[in-house]
Amino acid sequence: LAVGDAACAFDPLSSAGIYKALVNGQEAARAICDGHREAYAKRIHQDYETYLIKRTELYQAEPRWAESAFWAQRQGRARSDQSVLPKEMSSLA
Repeated sequence: LAVGDAACAFDPLSSAGIYKALVNGQEAARAICDGHREAYAKRIHQDYETYLIKRTELYQAEPRWAESAFWAQRQGRARSDQSVLPKEMSSLA
């Protein structure tokens, strides 16, 4: 049974990762004890799908930094020939 970041990883900008890991850990423990692993896994998958939809909507709504590679990547606008890494990190890629 996957729990925490092994089940789903949240974008650090959402500030939800630690909270979700703690809550999901408690729920996973209950699911294991009660024999409801499949129901837990299904709910985690559904919750994560909902999160991804909301995250996409929020990122698409950000108009302020149109030229930023950071936001271009998150909004799905990054071109394949456009580096999304800062200059100092591009040599590490």
